[in-house]
Amino acid sequence: MKTEVLLGIDYGEKFTGLAFSPDSIIALPVKVIATENILQEVKDIVEQKNCSKIIMGLPISSDGSENHICEQIRSTANLLERFAPIEFINERYSSQDAGGPKNKRMDDVAAAKILEYYLA
Repeated sequence: MKTEVLLGIDYGEKFTGLAFSPDSIIALPVKVIATENILQEVKDIVEQKNCSKIIMGLPISSDGSENHICEQIRSTANLLERFAPIEFINERYSSQDAGGPKNKRMDDVAAAKILEYYLA
């Protein structure tokens, strides 16, 4: 397997989680951002960490269908692909797998889970 520097994204309508894999082995939560700032934040991280690919989670339903959030994710991906190539992975359970207290944003941990799914 080729070693790549990856950026994982758990997109949300208000908040988006970002995670990073420096070696295609481990996935590290980076931060939670306001989704309205996604273009600048992703651009900065891709440049700072020299990411070769962006992995975005798609919450695909158990019947294989996509919902309105998937449309937003694909639309955002079209804007982000100027910074690095994009790949999608089913992330239906990433937020639940991230765990944590209900009153704390865990989107960055969910983004790390998305990278873990991709790397597995």
